[in-house]
Amino acid sequence: MLEMFEGFSKLLVGSSTTAAAEKAASTASSVAASATSIVANIPKKYTQYTLEELNELSILQRLQLHDWTLEMLTFGFTIVFVILFKFGDYYNHSIVTKFLKGVDQVFTGNFYQFGTSSNEFVLVE
Repeated sequence: MLEMFEGFSKLLVGSSTTAAAEKAASTASSVAASATSIVANIPKKYTQYTLEELNELSILQRLQLHDWTLEMLTFGFTIVFVILFKFGDYYNHSIVTKFLKGVDQVFTGNFYQFGTSSNEFVLVE
């Protein structure tokens, strides 16, 4: 059975199995070397630095090392919250303004100081 497999692999590869094995081994070693160099070039996370290493860095370098994902998420949420709040405020203001314009005649006839500002109040003693 093993002889049949070797013969079949010779047909597929077009050379002896040892040459194919050597080629596979060299490819695997080059992939491993490439992966090792990629891993070696990954910078350390901010939390992986020692206190002495962080003290040697400038403030700008420390700010560049810091992961700002949480801050950006918080800032984005705050912006979305403020936009939705202002939209709701504008929408409610428009609803109340339309309602008060509709009942302006009734309120003016029934209430003495309807529609006046605080500096226009007339105090009757």
